[in-house]
Amino acid sequence: MVKEIPAWLRSYLSLEGASRIERAVLEAETKTSGEIVPMLVYRSTVSSNSDLLGALLGLLLALSVKHILVLTAGWTGHDLLWSLAFVIAGLTGFFLARMPSVERLLIPRKDQKLETERRAMLAFYEAGLSATAGRTGILLFVSFFERQAVVLADQGIARFCKPEDFQELVHDLVQGAKDHKLVEGFEKAVAKCQDILVPHFPPDTHNPNELKDHLRISW
Repeated sequence: MVKEIPAWLRSYLSLEGASRIERAVLEAETKTSGEIVPMLVYRSTVSSNSDLLGALLGLLLALSVKHILVLTAGWTGHDLLWSLAFVIAGLTGFFLARMPSVERLLIPRKDQKLETERRAMLAFYEAGLSATAGRTGILLFVSFFERQAVVLADQGIARFCKPEDFQELVHDLVQGAKDHKLVEGFEKAVAKCQDILVPHFPPDTHNPNELKDHLRISW
């Protein structure tokens, strides 16, 4: 059970909302022997050179302004003035690139996608989903910085489903985060997980709840 919402998540999720997600998982798991784990992380991209790229872009912008002034107005200015302008432009670009919204623009989308998938795979094993009886675990993973979601299903489920079967779940999770309707997005995804699991993995009295139903939140 979630006891505290971190600062980066409070505008999207409350304790009541976290409880709603956990109740949705608990209710779904009463109808199937499958295990559903919802997880939120702040970011998956471990490191980037966005700050250096921002500094370079700032310097290029300042250099472009200098050349435009020289070519159009014939104004060259003083070397000391331009040196100061280049330093300010570089530092401005450096620190602006550390802002999440700017940093996200400077990191290639394919790199963000790859890092998110790697983090989700690691989370899958850390949550114990690969050790369930029947290999019937599903991870609903949302990474906020990248604005991306990953749905991973274990081998037991993969035998009956295609990767595209989970695209709707990914869409629900991403759209929910974008629209500040994170709880509703998770509830929809959990309900669709239930629809996928129930026909193939009905409730089994000999298969107790193997994993805790609480929402995982991590930096």
